[in-house]
Parts: sequence; C-alpha cells; structure tokens
Amino acid sequence: MDYNNQNPQAPPPGPPPGYPPPPQGPPPGYPPPPQGPPPGYPPPPQGGPPPGYPPQPGYPPPPPQQGVTNGMSIAALVCGILGVIGAWIPFVGFVTTVLAILGIVFGVKGRKKAMETNSGKGLATAGLVCGIVCAAIGAVGTTCIMCIYCAATSTLSGLGLW
Repeated sequence: MDYNNQNPQAPPPGPPPGYPPPPQGPPPGYPPPPQGPPPGYPPPPQGGPPPGYPPQPGYPPPPPQQGVTNGMSIAALVCGILGVIGAWIPFVGFVTTVLAILGIVFGVKGRKKAMETNSGKGLATAGLVCGIVCAAIGAVGTTCIMCIYCAATSTLSGLGLW
C-alpha cells in the first residue's frame, strides 16, 4: 500500500468502533439491590444524649502564648556551645576562650533579664554553664601548651640547639 499517493478528495476514515453501552439493571446472576436503608442499629434519638449521661464538656481554652525570649539568653547559649565545640580543636581553643568569656557575661546578664521578663532563664543558665566549662577547658589547655613549650625550650637549650 502506497501512503504517498492517497486520494486527497476521499473523506477521512470514521472513528473506530466504540464499546457498547453499559447494560441496565444488575448483572446476571445477582439479586437486585435492596430498597431503603440497610438493617442495623436504630437511628439515634433526637434531642441530645440519652438520659442518665451528663452533657460532654467542650475543649479547654488554648494555653497563653509565651513572650519573646530575650536575646542575651540566646547569645549566651550560642557562645557557650561554640566555645565548648571549639575548645577541642587545636589552636582554635585560644579563640574559643573569648567565646567562653562572652558566654559567661551574656549568661549572667541574660539571667538578670530573665528574672524581670520571666523568659529565657533556662537558655541563660545553659549558656552560663557551657561558658564556664569552656573557660575551664581553655585554661587547662593553655596551661598544658605553656608547660610543653617551657619543657621543649629548656630541653633544646640544654642540648645547645636553642
């Protein structure tokens, strides 16, 4: 069959044959559907709950929204956490000691402000504790590095290399 030499004046082909319409009524072999509601429990009584039961209470009111957390408490916690994380990294511990001191300062100021506004006391306390821990780690680390430096220089000078 040559598709290039089609007759341009021929009508287009009709649509393909469709499906037959669906049958009316139930399929053969099945009983007709029942009329009315299915059997079961009787309908609920009109007019409220049955006698003998108290009315159900409504939902309680939502709790009051908390105030804005003070910024000093958040700053104390951030400085304290960064200080504790950075205290374990060599040569970064010197910088994180400054963060520890800032965490302590912000923690004390944040606790004072939390007493006034009644928000952020836990954050300020956590920042203060993290700052104190970081300052202790920084002090021990600095002392160890200074001891190592002094021991190395005395050993090298005793050997005549310094």
